[in-house]
Amino acid sequence: MSGLGLGAAVGLAVIGFGAIGWAASRPHTVVKLTTTKVSVERGRLPTGLSGELRGAMKLSPGASGRLDIRGGGETLKLSFSGLDEGTEQRLRNVVLLRKRELGAK
Repeated sequence: MSGLGLGAAVGLAVIGFGAIGWAASRPHTVVKLTTTKVSVERGRLPTGLSGELRGAMKLSPGASGRLDIRGGGETLKLSFSGLDEGTEQRLRNVVLLRKRELGAK
């Protein structure tokens, strides 16, 4: 195999692994939250979880933010943006009670 052929193969492998890493790090579910509305922008939520999140958000008047969900079950990872720590903790508690249902196909 010539040097150019090997270099091209290595380059393609690096790009391939990068694409796999990017896809794996992307949240499978993205939720926008306000005190009046919970909207799923990507993925899905288990039945009833949207209402539970809305109920938790009502305890923080004027709050709005975003929840990114990665993994599922024991590997569940939650990332919040735009919310205070107390609201994040309430939402985390609600979601973690349903963690086995998240990420399931």
